[in-house]
Amino acid sequence: MTQEETLKLIQDSDLDENLKQTWTTRIQEEGLTDENLAELLEAIQGEINKTFEKMGAPDISNTEEYQKAQVEKLEAVEAAHTEYLSTMDELSEEAKKIQDDALKAVDQLQADAIKLTMEE
Repeated sequence: MTQEETLKLIQDSDLDENLKQTWTTRIQEEGLTDENLAELLEAIQGEINKTFEKMGAPDISNTEEYQKAQVEKLEAVEAAHTEYLSTMDELSEEAKKIQDDALKAVDQLQADAIKLTMEE
């Protein structure tokens, strides 16, 4: 995103006029640095959070209950991933055994065919 596009985004946003002016001036003076962009995104997210709070849906991502649920979710994902890897290993071993058994059967059939041709 270019500096001009970012300035247009700021002007078209729902930020209050003071914030729009502050960010417009800052970006025009300092440029569109990674730090400015990160702080701008944080400011926009703050405004989004305020809007949700006004609507009765506050940001719960910093609550103990939410953090606990996040940890539990990550643990469940990790457990599912571990189970997936284990199952894939088992299937791989089973496929190798089936392949080995099939090769042995083919070898035996070839040996039997050779015996039959020698007996004739």
